[in-house]
Amino acid sequence: MEAEPDRGKAKRELERLLFSDAFLTAYAVIDGARRLDLLTRLDEFAPPHQCLYIGELEPEVAVVAPWLVELRENEDFFDWLFDEGWGDSLCIWLTSEAPILDVRAHFRRLTIVEMPDGQMVYFRFYDPRVLRAFLPTCDEAQKAQMFGEAVERFFVEDETGAAPLVFQP
Repeated sequence: MEAEPDRGKAKRELERLLFSDAFLTAYAVIDGARRLDLLTRLDEFAPPHQCLYIGELEPEVAVVAPWLVELRENEDFFDWLFDEGWGDSLCIWLTSEAPILDVRAHFRRLTIVEMPDGQMVYFRFYDPRVLRAFLPTCDEAQKAQMFGEAVERFFVEDETGAAPLVFQP
């Protein structure tokens, strides 16, 4: 029988990766569709956050939209997000030198992509299953587009939830 992953160890490692550089800000992009109480939690914990969709959203769209959230060490929102979402493909984590509005603008450009047949589709890059499969296949131009000027490193849970995977340009 396979041993359960050590979530405490994974959390400590993720905290180290996200918060050890004072010049970088930690963020998460959270998939509202995977956690329908996300807006309630954002109101409750009140971290700085921005929806990746623009305009006035209908409530049923806002609740399932992707949300960019600034994370701070030793705050309850980070603990809630890790405890409720790690291993459940709830979000991706990242570090950046950029302020939240610049990071949002970068990710806004990634939410819709053109397929080879010309069809425009939503790109769910904020799903860790998608990001960990996609990034290793990227050529240099695609990597440059994913990281842009905004992202220093991406972090996602590995397939077992035992440890964070690190992606950098």
